[in-house]
Amino acid sequence: MKYLVVLLCFGFICSTQSYAQKINSDVMNGLQTYLVSNPKIKPIYDSHILKVNKMFSDKKIYNLENSKPFWRAYKFNKQLELWAYAPDSMRYILIKTYPICETVGDLGPKRRSGDFQIPEGVYSITEFNPNSKYHLSLRVNYPNQSDLYFNSKNPGGDIYIHGKCETVGCLPMTDSLIEEIFITNLIFNKLYNISEIPIHIFPARLTDKNFNKLKSDYFKDNFKMIEFWSDMKLIYEYFEKNRILPNVGISDKGRYFIYN
Repeated sequence: MKYLVVLLCFGFICSTQSYAQKINSDVMNGLQTYLVSNPKIKPIYDSHILKVNKMFSDKKIYNLENSKPFWRAYKFNKQLELWAYAPDSMRYILIKTYPICETVGDLGPKRRSGDFQIPEGVYSITEFNPNSKYHLSLRVNYPNQSDLYFNSKNPGGDIYIHGKCETVGCLPMTDSLIEEIFITNLIFNKLYNISEIPIHIFPARLTDKNFNKLKSDYFKDNFKMIEFWSDMKLIYEYFEKNRILPNVGISDKGRYFIYN
């Protein structure tokens, strides 16, 4: 059976020469060092690594060195999707969909500290917290330049994907699921030096039907919200059509736009 390099080489012993030869020893030592310096994570890694490897090999992605992760979250649907770049097709494919166990606030972006809103926009996962009071957590780099345009003085922060299934404005998972999500991101971060893992957070799946329902049933008089979601819809549609990540910029008015 074909498995990924991290499965072949961990437990700190390599049992085959195939993919293992492709990993720089310093990089491998980086993951080893992280696990040794975070004793809480080592047993979590050991209990989830087979399942994580199987997730990717079931989708015919056998070598993560040439892949890249991408996350999409939908607040209304309470879902978090893991996508990964497949080198053979040069497109992203869906690996797994995780349930978000709780949400708070309303549909729409976060605009200030204490509003209990889950952000919406284009972000990255940038930090790992193995000692979170919510079991494990991954920091989302809110606020970005778009968020700061609308509130530079008190936009709030500390937005995470985390465990414990409770939230005041983050994306909460069950402890078992956050372990799997944490280890998946950790592999890409420590083995393949992906320091910023992209995540797009949407109010819902922005199909034409859903977008029209949002406009007609919820926010028909909120022109700024419709403008914001129109920009997010273009990002959503680009990925739906092409299965590759769009290059997204932020204008001097805080609006998202796609560029070549």
